Amino acid sequence: MRAGHPVLAGLELVARETLPPVSTEMSKLYAETNLGLPAARALDNLRDRVPLAEVDLFAAAVQLHTRAGGRLTDIMGGLAESMREQAALRGEVRALATHGRVTGIILTVLPLAITAMMAILSPMYIGVLLAHPYGKHMIAAAVFCLLAAHFVIRRIVDIRI
Repeated sequence: MRAGHPVLAGLELVARETLPPVSTEMSKLYAETNLGLPAARALDNLRDRVPLAEVDLFAAAVQLHTRAGGRLTDIMGGLAESMREQAALRGEVRALATHGRVTGIILTVLPLAITAMMAILSPMYIGVLLAHPYGKHMIAAAVFCLLAAHFVIRRIVDIRI
């Protein structure tokens, strides 16, 4: 389109030069408009076939351009930049959430590992806890708190975009 081609020629070029599923959907869109279906209806069909927010924005931009005119290349450039930034933000959030999940797992496993090491290296410390009347209640409370903390941490780092 920057080279001066019309929108339909750009759709045909995208259909020929990209990989599926983009090429498949763009070739369907091009075929529908080439066979006489109004561009607005063909874009609505594309929206129905591909229920993504990015496709909705693309269809809205092309429909707005066909109704009002303007510089579609600038709009598509801004839309592409926005999509790239959104993908980068998703990757960053996913990395931070993964870091939080790993931290939660470590904080859950670490007390269990320390208890196991103490039972092996110095069984008298654990023996006192097991022999005392309140010891088993304290162990149960510690396990309960450990599990509760694990689920709270998982809930905190479960970020949805």
